[in-house]
Amino acid sequence: MGTALNFEKLRERIRLRRIELKMTQDALAEKCGLSKEHICNVETGKSKPSVQTLYSIAGALELTVNDLIYDYDNAAGSEFRLLIVELCAGCSQSEQKTLLSVLHTLKDHFPLLEHEYGRGQ
Repeated sequence: MGTALNFEKLRERIRLRRIELKMTQDALAEKCGLSKEHICNVETGKSKPSVQTLYSIAGALELTVNDLIYDYDNAAGSEFRLLIVELCAGCSQSEQKTLLSVLHTLKDHFPLLEHEYGRGQ
């Protein structure tokens, strides 16, 4: 995306996911090969995580780095469109057509998915 990384939201997503997994800072630190102090500093904003640290934390929390960085659940309107544009950036015209075809196919199957999984948003 063209906007700066929101570290406050990133820290909150890390903390909430850790709590959701019933994981202590000690346990997360151990899974990441980091110190508890470093995890605490990331969660409290005293330090900003490096890319490698983000990958380690995401893996330990069973997420992708994108899950930590982007707020997909609350992306709407222009922000959602920017996410799609970013996804397509660097793709060839053929790859873009394939992605568009996949999106159309998924959209066509939403009624089936909502029925099967009870998701009616």
